[in-house]
Amino acid sequence: MRILIILLFLVLGSQAAQAQNKSDLKGIVGNGEESLPGASVVILSVKDSSLVNFSLSDNDGFFLIKSIDPGEYLLQLTYLGYRQYSDTIRMSGVDIDMGEIILETADTRLDAIEIKGEHIPMALNKDTLEYNADAFKTQPNEVVEDLLRRLPGIEVESDGNIKAQGEDVQEVLVDGKKFFGDDPKLATRNLPADAVEKVQVFDKKSDEAEFSGVDDGVRQKTINLDLKDDRKSGVFGSATAGIGNDSRYKASMSLNRFNAKTQLSVIGNVNNVNEQGFSVGDYVNFMSGMGWGRGRSSVPVFNGLSNGFVETRAGGINLNYDLSKKTELSVSYFINDIQNEISSTSVRENYGLDSGNFFTDEATDQLNVNTNHRVNFEIEQEIDSSQDLRIRGSYGLNLGNSMSGTSTQISESRNEGLQNETDAMFDSEGDNSNFSINGTYRKKFGRIEKRTLTLSGSYNNAINETLAELLSENSIYDDNNMLEMFQLLDQRQNSENRQKDYYGRVSFVEPVGNRSFLELEYERRNYNNDVLSEFFDIQNGEEILNFDLSNAYIRDYYYDRYAASIHFNSDKSQLTLEAAVQSSHLRGDIEFQDVTIENDVFRFLPRLSWRYDLANKSNIRVYYNTSINEPSLEQLQPNPDNSNPLNIYIGNPELVPEYRHNLRFNYFSYDQFSFRSFYAFINASYTSNNITNVVQFNEDFVQTTTPVNVDYALSISSSQEYGSPTGFLNLRMNLRNRVGYTRSITFINARESNIERINGNVRLQLENRNKKIWDWNVGGSYSYNINRYEDERTANLSFSSQNVFGDLTYVHKNSFALSTGCDINFYSEENFGEQQVIPIVKASVSKYFLKDQRGELKLSVFDMFNQNLGISRVENQNYIENSEIISLSRYFMMSFTYAFKPMGQKK
Repeated sequence: MRILIILLFLVLGSQAAQAQNKSDLKGIVGNGEESLPGASVVILSVKDSSLVNFSLSDNDGFFLIKSIDPGEYLLQLTYLGYRQYSDTIRMSGVDIDMGEIILETADTRLDAIEIKGEHIPMALNKDTLEYNADAFKTQPNEVVEDLLRRLPGIEVESDGNIKAQGEDVQEVLVDGKKFFGDDPKLATRNLPADAVEKVQVFDKKSDEAEFSGVDDGVRQKTINLDLKDDRKSGVFGSATAGIGNDSRYKASMSLNRFNAKTQLSVIGNVNNVNEQGFSVGDYVNFMSGMGWGRGRSSVPVFNGLSNGFVETRAGGINLNYDLSKKTELSVSYFINDIQNEISSTSVRENYGLDSGNFFTDEATDQLNVNTNHRVNFEIEQEIDSSQDLRIRGSYGLNLGNSMSGTSTQISESRNEGLQNETDAMFDSEGDNSNFSINGTYRKKFGRIEKRTLTLSGSYNNAINETLAELLSENSIYDDNNMLEMFQLLDQRQNSENRQKDYYGRVSFVEPVGNRSFLELEYERRNYNNDVLSEFFDIQNGEEILNFDLSNAYIRDYYYDRYAASIHFNSDKSQLTLEAAVQSSHLRGDIEFQDVTIENDVFRFLPRLSWRYDLANKSNIRVYYNTSINEPSLEQLQPNPDNSNPLNIYIGNPELVPEYRHNLRFNYFSYDQFSFRSFYAFINASYTSNNITNVVQFNEDFVQTTTPVNVDYALSISSSQEYGSPTGFLNLRMNLRNRVGYTRSITFINARESNIERINGNVRLQLENRNKKIWDWNVGGSYSYNINRYEDERTANLSFSSQNVFGDLTYVHKNSFALSTGCDINFYSEENFGEQQVIPIVKASVSKYFLKDQRGELKLSVFDMFNQNLGISRVENQNYIENSEIISLSRYFMMSFTYAFKPMGQKK
């Protein structure tokens, strides 16, 4: 880390010295009669025509490029429909005013010849911001994610999530088509940067709005990667293999074959260094359903699967194929196999008892193995110019098993006054299959094409089966630490959940005035569960059905929703007002207890959506909606679940559904000329009849949990982020602030109390803008949590954490690269006994060789100081907890990467 800091100061010092001799260039672009806004102004190096700096003219045709180093440059001005202007300029530390530069009208026959090959960095085409990839230098064998880091207005976070103009990017397309579904990281981390010609950023409308032309206010930030011509009809990709100490290894491949009708991609990834190139949501959801007992703490999954010890094997194939001019087919298959080894300890301080706080210590060793298969397909058929049909489907199969050993102790004080303890071995195996299919038919009528009918529906069938064995020793001690009660629990547990859902919707849009449209909608949803859960006590080698724990029930929930909306659309504004009513019915038959639970709800559900564009660079969005949250049948059934004898769960048949109001306000501003961005949002949620848990401990510290309705829960969150280049030192600064506030009713050992929670995060990042030789960024963040209780017998709690990070890369003539980086986390000592510091330092050196730098030999080290440890700190209604997971630490690796590129390409 000392080396990193020294290098960083050297770079800053050299840039500070250079900044003293920098000068500005300004001027006005016009055609002799009027100014030309949005003209591209580019400064190129005389030696190799590489991009030095650029700008766009504003609404008055004015442009300004700041902090140019002394030297001789090529100045180029480009505007669509006009001849390119070129001149040689010399900067000598004195600002230059070019005055008005007149562009001549271009000969349309020469436009294509003049524009071709020019590296115009950016262009604004209506609502699409377009970057020319060749104008932003990347290193050999870098991927799209590295290219995006260099684009003004786009930020790539450490976990690979992308922000464009301050908003999260939800989808990345490749030549307008999906790449392995909706996960943006699969495209940005597998496709090579030099395959991209243009990066297009825009707000994608909903499928219905794009078809009908009626804006319904639904947008999502989207990036489209427009590939170079030689990649649209060729083979490209890369392959990597690496081996390290302590038997560490990794290998990955991305191979793509594209042409005018077909996009075929194959990817693969095997490693034991905790790297996944795909979403782990299916894994987390499936394995969390194979745990033991209600109410027990579970081993958390920090940052996806970056902690613990994870071995991953994954691969897939994706095909986009145009069957005809009117028929498009997309199909993909993906398989991943994850083996996750976890060894964790946690300390929980429980509070609120009249006798004072008490502590829970838990140690867990766990091995999870999961294999997931997933097939997705989509077919789009344009029947004629007025109607089309789209069908999507998927099938998933999860196979998994989990083996865990847990030791839990509850004490009156830290490591003293033992009250009870549990030692348990829990083994489970299960499989889950899920099939879903949905279709959408859209039709335009008559001469008024914006009169449209939409029919959509879906069907889902899922089966989840689990077989488990539990061996648990449970002990309760008296005040003198003498054994008062001992229980040996030996059980076999079988569970089966069969779920069938269907959904149907019809929508009709009718023009009712100038840019105004009326939409009528009917929707029906149904959820059906058939659940069987059997517990067998094993006594003297015989299995005896435990009727108290076993259960069988059928749950049927459906609702009908009727809605009327009116859409007002203009060039700058879009407003939607919707009034809806929903009638829902829940019926549950608990067979073992011969109990029937029924619940009918009728609610008015209004919605409002408003978007207003203040200018090309800023907009306001307001969104309000209401929703209903039904209690689950597990929450409603009154029979106790004491599969974990020290944590008993009892449902409440008197629960009523939650009714929630949600309000969101967004403001976004982005200046394409100065590259300054600012966004802010406020989210507010108010819930009546909020469902919360009453937790109560008896004199032996046995916990009983029961859900109840309380009057309300209020939640407010806000975030502000400002990004801007700075003239001094030629840097870019990004500052973000996030604050959350909740106020609700909770129960401290069955005593009702109001609680306020405040949490937040402040983050500052600085990075250099000229990344041709040096590429670096530094920053830090501060997070805090504050909890205030109305109950005077409960102490207020607070804790904080800090993070400092930095990365530095030096590249020498595209043949040699040296990189280093650090990530240091500081965890405060409040309520946890001691402060903890986790420094993670990594470094690498790369050598590029072969033709066009196709080959890369890389030596890297992770966690140089051997300090890695997974830490999580959480607070809940009646406890605060610190958890630690032993994780993959220092290793060295030598790897080789080969890039597949088109041969004999013409420039």
